[in-house]
Amino acid sequence: MSRLKKGFIGVIIVSMASIMAGCYLPKGVDDFSVMGNDTLSDLVRNSYGDGNLTPENSFGVSGVGRISKSKMELLANDLFAKQERNKIEATFVKNGGNCVEGVVQRDAVCSFVRKWKLKNIGAPFDTSNWSDPALKVNIKFRFDEHDRMQDLFLEIINVTECKEIRG
Repeated sequence: MSRLKKGFIGVIIVSMASIMAGCYLPKGVDDFSVMGNDTLSDLVRNSYGDGNLTPENSFGVSGVGRISKSKMELLANDLFAKQERNKIEATFVKNGGNCVEGVVQRDAVCSFVRKWKLKNIGAPFDTSNWSDPALKVNIKFRFDEHDRMQDLFLEIINVTECKEIRG
C-alpha cells in the first residue's frame, strides 16, 4: 500500500475516533431561553459570538467568554442613539436594571445582570454541578446639554457563581 493511502486511512481513523469520542462526552452549550424577552436580554443574546472573545474573563467554548463587548457596544449605541436620559433610565428600570448619577453631572451609569443556563448536547450526564453563566453589564452614558445620549462606554463583568462539585 502506498504511503499516500496509509496516510489517508490514518486521517480517516483519527477523524472517526474523535467523532465517536465526542458522542460519549458531555458537551455544554449556552441556552439563552431562560432569559426574559426584554430589551436588555436581547443585547446579551445578540452579542453572542464565535469562540472565546474575552480570554481574560473566562475560558472554554461557552459562557460569558462568548459575549462580544464590541458587538454589544455597537448594538447599545444603535439602541440608545440620541435618546433622552429619562427614556434610557426608564428602559433600564423597566427591564430589571438600574441607573445612578455619574461622577460628572452629564454622566449616568446604568447596569443590569443576566444569567442563563448551559444545556448538555452530548452524552447523558448529571449537569446539576454545572454553573449557570452570568454577566453584569455597566454602561456609562454621556449626555449633551439637551440631555440626549452623546456617547457610551461599556464594561462586561463575569459574575458567574461557581457551584461546588458534589461527589
